[in-house]
Amino acid sequence: GAGVSSASGDNGSAEDGESWPSAMPKDWIPVIKKDRGAMARTQQPQAPFSDAYLAGMPAKRRKVENGERQTSSVSEVLVDTLERAIHSNGAVPTSGTSVEAIVDEVRQDGELVESMGRELHLGMRHRLEADPDYSPASFPSADKFYRPNPK
Repeated sequence: GAGVSSASGDNGSAEDGESWPSAMPKDWIPVIKKDRGAMARTQQPQAPFSDAYLAGMPAKRRKVENGERQTSSVSEVLVDTLERAIHSNGAVPTSGTSVEAIVDEVRQDGELVESMGRELHLGMRHRLEADPDYSPASFPSADKFYRPNPK
């Protein structure tokens, strides 16, 4: 009868072990199955979150999302990102030293790392100001964090 699964699989529930077909009109079932199959074939897994995004998360959530990457601070994110950028662009130091030595030098230069952080902060503030979808009222924490500091 209507809404009852049959062993012959005429409404699809017996062959895939799901109960949803019994709640659907029979002529919808092949369309839904086709769409589900197409989605399963074309859906890409989500790319991992960026280091900058992870650094902005609360520590507990970052540990869950981060997996094996343990980023402790924004300054470490900046230095790690610099190192990956150098490697991914194939840049070669002209001073005869290694990329790792340069990255270590940057890591030890607190003023440079702080400057990189200020530039990132400024860039994000400009990005938010130019984004028509950003509303400070909807994101009060972001607004407070990126709002220019009165001097």
